[in-house]
Amino acid sequence: MKEVSLQVKIVGALACMFLAILASIVFTNYRDQRIAIIAEVQNSAQALADTVYNSMVYAMAVGDDKTVRGQMEGFGKSLKNTDVFVFGFDKLCTYASKQEKVGTDLTKEVKSGVLTVELDQLLRTGKSSGHGYEETIAGKEYLTVLRPMMNEDRCQHCHGASRAVLGGLMVRQN
Repeated sequence: MKEVSLQVKIVGALACMFLAILASIVFTNYRDQRIAIIAEVQNSAQALADTVYNSMVYAMAVGDDKTVRGQMEGFGKSLKNTDVFVFGFDKLCTYASKQEKVGTDLTKEVKSGVLTVELDQLLRTGKSSGHGYEETIAGKEYLTVLRPMMNEDRCQHCHGASRAVLGGLMVRQN
């Protein structure tokens, strides 16, 4: 058997090190990009949740159900890869960007156990962790954020003052 020269061994070792370093750089870059994209989608979803809330709070305060439903229909048409759910303390969907989701139990829409716990906490305390939750639905990745809907003074003419938290808002983006 032929003996491999020292030069070939050194070149082989250097090539292996080069490949290992290259793989490490690619992996680190992929991980960092994924983290940055998730953070950006989370900020976008949180901003959208705040926008949805602010756009419908007046209509809800004056009992204008038709306007809120129209807004949800508009969200459904303009936000193709996003689902918006407004739900009560009973976890039933009152308004949604997809009309067929109105009246459904939100626990059937949530696909993450951690998000289910967060939903229960939000309805109990009125506080959200403020970060998004990753879910896989029908083979697609989504990021979901929650926002509480508190029983403010302007809400009490319809809802009374017995509950601090009326429900919440869930935004799911692909």
